[in-house]
Amino acid sequence: MKRVFDTDMVAHIWANQSQDEARNPQRNFYFRGDTIFSYRDSFPIARLIKRKGRECVLITNDTYSNTTTRHCQLVRRAVRGKPVFTVPDRTLQGGHAENLDWYKQQVENGVQALVKGRDKMQYLLELDRRIKEANDYCEFFGLKKRFVFPKNLNRLELERKGNEFNRGTDARRIASRAAAETRRRKCNDRWNQPENKDKWLAGESVYYRNSYGEPTLLRVKGEELQTSQGAEVPLDHAKRAFAFIAECRARNIEYQRNGHSIHVGHFVIDSIDAEGNIKAGCHKIAWSEIERIAGQLGLLNKEEEVLSNGQV
Repeated sequence: MKRVFDTDMVAHIWANQSQDEARNPQRNFYFRGDTIFSYRDSFPIARLIKRKGRECVLITNDTYSNTTTRHCQLVRRAVRGKPVFTVPDRTLQGGHAENLDWYKQQVENGVQALVKGRDKMQYLLELDRRIKEANDYCEFFGLKKRFVFPKNLNRLELERKGNEFNRGTDARRIASRAAAETRRRKCNDRWNQPENKDKWLAGESVYYRNSYGEPTLLRVKGEELQTSQGAEVPLDHAKRAFAFIAECRARNIEYQRNGHSIHVGHFVIDSIDAEGNIKAGCHKIAWSEIERIAGQLGLLNKEEEVLSNGQV
């Protein structure tokens, strides 16, 4: 069994739990079972937890290097769609006490920021987010503890002040958001290197990853189908999956993963809509992109023949 993969693929294989262990060539990013590590066994950055038919991810609230920060970003991308709880204790060997104390402190910090901050709406939304994550954590693990909005704070009054602040500072708020967007794009560009997009699509050995919210792209590289999210699957698996996707589209039917699973390499197709768009793990791939690659592989005419003969 292959155990060494590109760094991005290690995160995908772990998220799908399609094998027991894997690592990258640099040996600084690896997993065993449900836990993935950065650099050393003493620093598990994330763990997959299954409970009563549900699954969540516990991820570290701390990093110690730019590389580990990148590893955490890859983990979050690979588990997109699953509930993620940012906590100090991912092992839970000592129970939930440390994580509940962490959430309590986070909520208290959020309250202090709300009281002192000028943009009340911004801090209200952040406090709501912290309370929701803490309560989702408790609900997932069946804990009785719940976090609530402080009774001594007048939410309506805070919202009024927030609205007044925002009305009086539209220009400053717009500038702040623009600056934040610029920082986000620079961060994305640092990792994703958008100038390599065309080279990547052409099959060149360059690094390219699509930014969050951008469509997933595909390319054929040797005997593999690769995605712009760093995943790869055997080309023969992809061809078989295309036949099923095309059938769903031709018959205008939807597919939801059930007892019959469609495996594509280390991935399983979760859903196919009537238009042929698919979801597999963290990947959402549009039919237009699937069709483009199928055309390159000469599958479109063959698929029309198969469908017309009713052989799918």
